Amino acid sequence: MFEATADNLGTIFSAAALVASLAVWLIDRYVRQRRIVSYRVHLNTKIDVSPRSAADVADLELRRRTDGQPVPGASLTLVRVKNAGRLDVDAADIITPLTFTFPRRSAMGIEVVEPSPVELRDVIMNARWSDRYPGRAPGPFTEGDRVELPPIDLNEDGRFKLLVLLSGDGNDVRANGYIRGGKFERDTNRRRNRGLALGGLSLLLAGLLIGLVIVNSRSGPSGSTIRCLRGELQIEGSTAFAPVVKLIADEYHKTCGGADITVVANGSISGLRAVANTGANDPKAAAARLAMSDGPASGDFGSLVARPVSVVVFSLLVNDSAGVHGLTADQVRAIYDGRVTNWKDVGGNDVPIRLISRGSESGTRGAFERRVLDTQEPQVSSNDCFTKDRDPNAATTRCEFSSEASLLDQISRTPGAIGYAERGAAATYPKIDEIALNGWTPDISTVERGDYPFWEVEYLYTYGTPPGDSLLSAFLEYVSTDTAKNLLRGEGFTPCVDRDKNLMATLCATRR
Repeated sequence: MFEATADNLGTIFSAAALVASLAVWLIDRYVRQRRIVSYRVHLNTKIDVSPRSAADVADLELRRRTDGQPVPGASLTLVRVKNAGRLDVDAADIITPLTFTFPRRSAMGIEVVEPSPVELRDVIMNARWSDRYPGRAPGPFTEGDRVELPPIDLNEDGRFKLLVLLSGDGNDVRANGYIRGGKFERDTNRRRNRGLALGGLSLLLAGLLIGLVIVNSRSGPSGSTIRCLRGELQIEGSTAFAPVVKLIADEYHKTCGGADITVVANGSISGLRAVANTGANDPKAAAARLAMSDGPASGDFGSLVARPVSVVVFSLLVNDSAGVHGLTADQVRAIYDGRVTNWKDVGGNDVPIRLISRGSESGTRGAFERRVLDTQEPQVSSNDCFTKDRDPNAATTRCEFSSEASLLDQISRTPGAIGYAERGAAATYPKIDEIALNGWTPDISTVERGDYPFWEVEYLYTYGTPPGDSLLSAFLEYVSTDTAKNLLRGEGFTPCVDRDKNLMATLCATRR
């Protein structure tokens, strides 16, 4: 009798909790509202000779007004962006930039048209980027097929249109971005009767509530909510992955509080070694350590458990004095083994080649050696990166740096330099050019087709399986949430498991 009463009370409390949760959700959705910025593609068309029959007797060449350069395969895309919610969106609410991507096309120019209010155009074109994007000029940022909008205040009903001049043969338009307490979404232009929707949804959820209470009484809680646990956690390793992991950790702390999470960018091998050594000496302490690695750990770290998170694409970079825009893998190998020492020998300028590399702890370097060179990089021969002051007899002039930022700074200051980094990392360095490899530009689409070879999977590694009641376990669950995936996409990473694709059986298949 007592057991039956306890079960009934449990069911009542479960139902009450679900009703309360439903009420909070309805208030948030229909009364308090969320911050919503929507976009809609109004125009996406090629600029061509019309009628088509005239193409037999006339060619159309479009040139940019700014520099007179031709725009092959020119097209125009017009995208409307507006605040579609009932809350103002502040610049601080835009955690990752509102970004438009045009696969297989390059952005050649951008203009803001039909702003409302009218002063919004000047705000957008002159908005300054935060300290997270050092060196970026004010206004929209363009790189390759991507256009990023600077964080701005967009008040209720504020709107504008982006007119983008593009070059290439694609026709797709994609968008992403992350807004705290809201979302960035496509405008489907569907009108909804809020009263009917609320009534119908309430009836539906009332029916589901009964079934859910029954299911919960049999199988227990689903564990789908974010687990907020207190404690300390140290995450260390990949310098390429550390910035976005720091964003995810900060967002977990804002959501939950009470979690002290430290992110240290000291190189993939250093992070793996630290977690493995901690676990060997004190398994309990290892429950508060997590390693980040560009690519899979070697067999020396057999005690660690791999968790693939996302795909990262890397770029080959050169100082603009090199005068090249692409290399084959064979040419890269010839450069790094010393058979080619001047850019003129691969179609560039008469400038000596200098190799600017990462240290042996770097996962990015490991990916470069595995996927491009097929061997290890040569030994360090230079301290100053200009002369062979350490080894005058070396075949190459090569120096090393422990961080991505210091490597990029050196490439920008060194004539004839070549190096590598995460795709897009050099966007703020005007003296650095991102070059094609085997004729392909760095992009997740070319990686998925098997055309572009320089990429890796970002892994998180633990010492064994962490206790279920640990902050480490809760944080690993949080990395799989939509919030974390929004941050990953916003920083240029492709989640291994996302809403529209699953790469776990292909690119993200765990390898040792």
